[in-house]
Amino acid sequence: TPLFQQVKNFGMPAVAMTDHGNLFGAIDFYQKAKAHDVKPIIGCEAYMAPGHRTQRAG
Repeated sequence: TPLFQQVKNFGMPAVAMTDHGNLFGAIDFYQKAKAHDVKPIIGCEAYMAPGHRTQRAG
């Protein structure tokens, strides 16, 4: 894929990706990175809130 080809062209040993609120892209990204001998760094943007998600104030 173009991303991993460019990573290799730049001589980068690793590349990162982040998903927002899920990790749906992580497996595909990991497999492609490993196939191109690039270390995958996987992240997820998540939110934390006090209490339970079904709990309402009041």
